[in-house]
Amino acid sequence: MKIRRKDDGDVTVLELSGHFTGGPDTYDKCERIFQELIDEDRLYTVISFKHVSFVGSPAIGILARNYAHYVRFGGEIVAAEMNRRVALVFDLMLRRLFEVYDTTKEAVEVLEKRAAAAPTKNKPTPVGG
Repeated sequence: MKIRRKDDGDVTVLELSGHFTGGPDTYDKCERIFQELIDEDRLYTVISFKHVSFVGSPAIGILARNYAHYVRFGGEIVAAEMNRRVALVFDLMLRRLFEVYDTTKEAVEVLEKRAAAAPTKNKPTPVGG
């Protein structure tokens, strides 16, 4: 599985491709990218499944865990562009967590509006600065 990151204004789009089966490599990639987003204060994310042909049960666990971790930091993640097979997995296992949009463009527009309406975080001033 590959992950391509594109920043679009206040929203980050993660384009997944290949088989999203889970496993250590996928787990590490997801952990790393979500931690980067949190560290960079990029808290509005669309995951595009347009080029994903299969989602395995370990991947469901990875998505659920990262979703919960990301949301704890004030983030919001939505999903977009699923084929029927991936949509079925989401309907059965993840629909309560993720909003799902037909297109990435639609998902980005929704999150841009939410980001614009969100209160600005007051970051602490560094000591001595």
